[in-house]
This record gives sequence, C-alpha cells and structure tokens, in this order.
Amino acid sequence: MYLLLGRFNKLFTAYCEAHQIPYYIINDLKSQSSFGQSVDFADKKALYAAIDALPVAPTCVFTMYEQYIPIAADVNAYLGLTHALSPEAARKSTDKILMRQAFATAQAPISPAFTLAETWEDVRAFAEKYKFPLILKPANLSKSLLITRCDSMNELLAAWEQTSREAPALYERFTDGLTPRFILEQFMPGSVHTVMGFVDKDGTIALADGIVDNVTAEEAGFHDSFIFSRTLPSGLPVADQEALLACARLGMETLGLRSCAAHIELVRTANGPRLIEIGARVGGYRTVMYNQASGIDVVGACLQVYNGTLPDLTPRKHAFYRAIEIFPEHKGTFAQAENFEIAQKLPSILSARIMREIGETIGKAAEGFKAAIVLELANESETQIAEDYEYIRKNVRVVVR
Repeated sequence: MYLLLGRFNKLFTAYCEAHQIPYYIINDLKSQSSFGQSVDFADKKALYAAIDALPVAPTCVFTMYEQYIPIAADVNAYLGLTHALSPEAARKSTDKILMRQAFATAQAPISPAFTLAETWEDVRAFAEKYKFPLILKPANLSKSLLITRCDSMNELLAAWEQTSREAPALYERFTDGLTPRFILEQFMPGSVHTVMGFVDKDGTIALADGIVDNVTAEEAGFHDSFIFSRTLPSGLPVADQEALLACARLGMETLGLRSCAAHIELVRTANGPRLIEIGARVGGYRTVMYNQASGIDVVGACLQVYNGTLPDLTPRKHAFYRAIEIFPEHKGTFAQAENFEIAQKLPSILSARIMREIGETIGKAAEGFKAAIVLELANESETQIAEDYEYIRKNVRVVVR
C-alpha cells in the first residue's frame, strides 16, 4: 500500500491505476489539491493522526517533491518502516549546507569551497578570500530559484539584498516552515550535466547509463540562473561520462542515501567532475525524458526502489530528447509568446506549454520566478531534433511589457 505525501502527482496516480496498484494521497494543505485528503503539514500530530486513520496501513511512504522529503522520512520512521530513507539522510539531501558538509568528507574532491552566509560580513569575507565569480543560493529551494552568479562585489551586494528580501515568501511557499538560509560558493566553470540514480535499502547504487547534457541560461545568452535545455543522450566522450558517474556514485554514498531515487547535478570542470547537488528524488522531466530516449519506466523504478529494491535500468530503445525552458530577459507583464504557434508544429514537438497567463507578472529564475514556456522534443532522428531545437533557440521568445 503506497502513500504519496505532499501533493497530487498525475504521473503516479495514472501509473497506479493502470497497474492496479493501491495507494493513498495526503496533500499538504498549502497545495490546495482537491484529489485525496489534505492536512496542515506544519502540524505533525494532525498528519500522523490522518495516517493512523487510513483504512489500511501504508507499507511504503514517499514523495515526488523535494520540500516533502524530510516529512516523508519522518513518517516512515513513525510507522517503523526501516527500509526507507532515514531522516538524517533526508535532511542532507534537501539542505545545501548539510550536503556540502557531507561532500567535504568524501575520499576525493567532489564539490567547491563554500560558506554559510548568515550576514553580509560573512559574504564579503568569503568573496575576499576566494575571489569572483561566486554563486549565492538559498539552502533549501529548488528549480534555480534565487540562485545568482556574481562577478563583482557590487553584484554580490545587490544579489544578497535581493535574495534576503525575496527568500521569505519563497520559503513560505516551497518549504515546510523553514527559515531562509544561504550559502556562498565558488563558481565552477565547465559543462553542466545530470545523472539519474537509484539506491536500495542496503545502499547498493544503480545509475542510468544515459547522462543528460544541460545548456545553462548564460550559455544560451540569458543573464540568469536557469537551465535552458536538457538533452539525452549525452554527447560527451565515454571517459568523461564514466568520470561523471563515478563522482555521482561517491556523492550518493557520502549522503547515506537509502531506498530512494536520486537526481545528481554535476559540472565537468578542468580538474574533474564536481557536484552541484543531489536530490533524493527524480528530477524534473526525467519520467518522460528517459521513457522517450531509453524506454526506461521511471515511475515503476521509483515505486520499486521506495520499497527497498533496485530497478532494472537496461535501455530498451535509442532515441533523442530535449526539454527547453524559456524565461523573459527581465521582470514585467507577460505580453506575448513570440513564435510559439510555429514551434508547436515542429516535427519533433512532444509537448509545448505556456506556463503563465498573459497579463501575469513574470521574471527571471534568479528573481524567484519559474519558466513562462516549456517545450519538449523527442525524435529518433538526431538531425531533425537538432534542427527543431535551433529554431526554438533562435526564434521563440517571452515578451514582457
């Protein structure tokens, strides 16, 4: 009996219903979901009471959203489900401060120098020691929210002031009552990649062979912090891919992950791979991405690993996939999705979505906003998907006024 915590996820429910798998959903009251029951997750007694009242006791408790990972771990501990992710590991995988501290204990260098940024004096002292560029980021948010690259002391001061001002509202929305905390770390020059992994109840790790190549906003011509595109399979040489997989494995081991999926973000630097972060969850787009490119059943793999056993990650096909997120160049009122209708008709289009309403206030990821347009491409032809990607990159724009 599966129990999904946090909020409704249509991929999970559709999968369970298609495979006749029994499940419950308990939503966080903040999610405003009408599917399943809702509880104030800030009230642990109320949450535990709702679980105790379920007709059948759950044997597997999990979440598909980062902010609920520690809560799911606490619930597993409350129910005595020892095969699950531990509360300690759950917190290490959702708090970048604890995560960096864990990475620092690894047998080889796998992450950059960093500091807990509690005051402007902390920030300035680190900048004077390590020089620019530097990255300022919240310790507990995902999806590139408020992550800022700074190339000078003036930029760092502006980012510190903006992040301090805007973080409380985002923490209220995307965390379970956490207080905003920040880290400052060295910028790692190099190409950005992600790896999908799974780990069983005994700590045995399985990594998907397919590595995702990312194009950052800066590489795509935006002065922002989001990932512009995600591509599977990777175009890297085999030796580089093996090095990334080895670094991902070492990072998972240092966090003590068990019975969970893992979304591992890395940079391929001149000095070898370095970890950006590891989330104890499947990353965005991965369920569709790996199904389209490799034929891997990611949702089924997740359900299997949450019960403590490793899934089969053998590729069943070879195709190409790309996801593209588009933000405006500056904050404003959403006026137009330029050339979106043409992009919808490209041969490789799998999905094309305008994520915000015309007239809504939108902005950059570094300012705390999410993507205005999301497009997904899939094709067996590498040439065709490359042509369609280039059209989108050059022509599709978010216009604000």
